[in-house]
Amino acid sequence: MDIHNDLLRSNKGHTEVNQLEDLFVNGSPLPDSSRTRIIELAHNGMHLCDISRCLQVSNSCVSEVLAHYYETGSIKPRTIEGSKSHVVEADVVEKIAQYKCETPSIFAWEICYRLLVENICNSENVPSVSSINKVLRNLKSKSIDTETSSNTYSTSEDSNSENKHQINDINHGHHQDIG
Repeated sequence: MDIHNDLLRSNKGHTEVNQLEDLFVNGSPLPDSSRTRIIELAHNGMHLCDISRCLQVSNSCVSEVLAHYYETGSIKPRTIEGSKSHVVEADVVEKIAQYKCETPSIFAWEICYRLLVENICNSENVPSVSSINKVLRNLKSKSIDTETSSNTYSTSEDSNSENKHQINDINHGHHQDIG
């Protein structure tokens, strides 16, 4: 019963009771230990409904675990299919940067169109407007990082010595410039 209490505490409000009066969290996969046990019992000839009663897991859950195991040979749960992340190739990123440099006010949909018209990409591999916007944000943040680092580290000799004096003043509690 400790497992049930832990389940209740960690997922308060999200736990449900199945047909066999056992707790479960809807949408979360069955633990690997339970999945392994289902497969072992099935290999030993136990019927699906008997496995269900024995482990207090619904018939449909046992059926899904076994079907997935017979199909893939894996006890791991199926992965949730999300949106596929598309990697934008380096040459396409360069072209996007070039278009943005040539026309700073260009929209992502215009870039998408140009990539197709100029045969840089085809309909199968052209990045989405969302992907293009992401590339543009990354390019912008990289250019800001480059500007910041170059401004921070490339100071002239005179301003560098002045900065040292100002830093020393701050460290020692003085607020005047020592020349």
